Amino acid sequence: GFAGLYRDGRRDLWAAISGFTPLAALFLAYAKLSTLLPQTLWSGIAMAIAVFAIAATSQAARRRTEPFMESVIGLYALSALSAIALSLTILLDGSWLTIALSFMILASAWVNGRFEIPYLRPASAIVAAVVLVRLAVLNQIPFALDTVESDAVWILYSYGLPAILLAGAVSEAFGRKQLM
Repeated sequence: GFAGLYRDGRRDLWAAISGFTPLAALFLAYAKLSTLLPQTLWSGIAMAIAVFAIAATSQAARRRTEPFMESVIGLYALSALSAIALSLTILLDGSWLTIALSFMILASAWVNGRFEIPYLRPASAIVAAVVLVRLAVLNQIPFALDTVESDAVWILYSYGLPAILLAGAVSEAFGRKQLM
């Protein structure tokens, strides 16, 4: 798919094929064979796919002025974002996953603010919605809290850090002047 990117007129199609086929293959393999390998190895494979997608994004960015290259850059960036999300999902759970996805949203907002990559903002909005759902549904606040400091730290960690990261992503995505 990547080789066809520079010799065929359908660059966006080749980018989608080369960016998402390895990711889909990993997802299907993990779904069927997850118990055969350690989670860290599956996560590492997803991160390797993300590295290749980032390299493809960088390669395509050098040819940004050519036709359809904006879409190609966006598709590869979206592939990298998806691979990172899959890696985090395989490796982490609970509050750790929520916080990691929140950091990822902040990073993608920063990247999009610098390079204006198509498809990245809508994809980040979807991941942000997932984080908000995780905060609302999965992290249940125990209403009968004792006055134990660890409970307060857990609430700050589980809710406060993702909220701060999401606020930073919104600030980065829309600019501080527009928020004020």
